[in-house]
Amino acid sequence: MIDSILEFNARFVADKGYEPYVTDKYPARKLAILSCMDTRLTVLLQEALGLRNGDAKIIRNAGAVIPSPWDSAMQSLIVAVYELGVEEIMVVAHTDCGACNMSFHHFRKEMLRRGIPEAELQRTDVDLERWLEGFHDTEKSVRDTVDAIVRHPLMPKDITVRGFIMETASGELTEVKQSCQPDTMTQSRITRIRQMEGIYDRVLRDVRTLREYQESGLWLEDYEADERGEIPASLKRGVLSQDGLDELFSEVSPENNE
Repeated sequence: MIDSILEFNARFVADKGYEPYVTDKYPARKLAILSCMDTRLTVLLQEALGLRNGDAKIIRNAGAVIPSPWDSAMQSLIVAVYELGVEEIMVVAHTDCGACNMSFHHFRKEMLRRGIPEAELQRTDVDLERWLEGFHDTEKSVRDTVDAIVRHPLMPKDITVRGFIMETASGELTEVKQSCQPDTMTQSRITRIRQMEGIYDRVLRDVRTLREYQESGLWLEDYEADERGEIPASLKRGVLSQDGLDELFSEVSPENNE
């Protein structure tokens, strides 16, 4: 099978079949999707959501789950947010999922039958029973996954995360509301506050950088160079104004906004 795929690939490249799919690494819709690796969703997922190549970052695993805060799926979402500009995340599970009711005991029998030594199934560095155990309630699994993303210590609060179950045959989406899901207006306020809080945090970080610059001695060197006429007249240099910096620090100082 792999050899036939390689033959097709050579023809694909030679015929420039890639041209309709050319894009860059940034998701055009600032969207990331965590979904299942089920083969029935390979094309259906994008088609049912109206996504073209380059619109979204799609991460797939068995069941669309976050089994650990530090697993590869969560790592990919963190990278998508900080490196690739993702602002919204969809968790898309599906009906008739093979991960539902998946059992380690089944895997254990198959592994032994395929020649895996018993000693490997008694590892102490990983809980294999938990690692290979599926879920038994798809809606709860989606809620737990959304919650794990939202509560992750490295996930910024201005990111929107919502969960869905896709009907495997038709592609129809049904949203899974969180247990304490606020109404639409409240959710809008929460999203707005998260976004503003992100801006506020960035402003504070920038102000701290300015304060460190002022207190490092470099500011005085730049100020004296300006006084000597060594800085081009066309260069904006409001940052060299002592009064301007003091006023800025006073306005955005956290203790003044409590």
